[in-house]
Amino acid sequence: DARFGPDGLSELAPAVHQATGGNPFMMVNAVDSLVARRLVVEDANGWRPDASYGVIARALPETLGEVIARHVDHLDPSEREALEAAAAVGLEFTAASVAAALEQKVEYVRRLLGALARRGHLIVLAGAAGSALTSHAYRFRHALYADLIAQQAPMLRQLRVVQRLSQAREIARPDLTRRRA
Repeated sequence: DARFGPDGLSELAPAVHQATGGNPFMMVNAVDSLVARRLVVEDANGWRPDASYGVIARALPETLGEVIARHVDHLDPSEREALEAAAAVGLEFTAASVAAALEQKVEYVRRLLGALARRGHLIVLAGAAGSALTSHAYRFRHALYADLIAQQAPMLRQLRVVQRLSQAREIARPDLTRRRA
């Protein structure tokens, strides 16, 4: 309402909120992208949708994908790699799991993820307040963010990350076949 006038595009607000996980940064960028794509236009009577709300709501994931891609492209390459590895781990991940995926020191990865979480655009701290995991566990703000980041990652890098994660999991759990022998 502040940008488009009272009740200008209020019907669109729930779809934008859902698609962005309520992240203000992503909400603003998603709406900017809708305007740039001319799905929302201004005329003599003010702002209005130039398509049905259903069409706009269905376009939001693609629009948000463009926003995330631009945002990720502007990250430092080491931050981008850390997020790609985190996406391979899952929606929630630890600095240790990402470090294993990248074959990096945990402290180094913790600094990268901590800086990204403080910005709060793509990831945030996970865990209960006061939990020992809080400073080491993270989660993507929205599942769509993890999916889009994973899709953007170069295929060879994705394969290496998955292989390293698999190896790290094998080392972390006892070999069940040896127990039976």
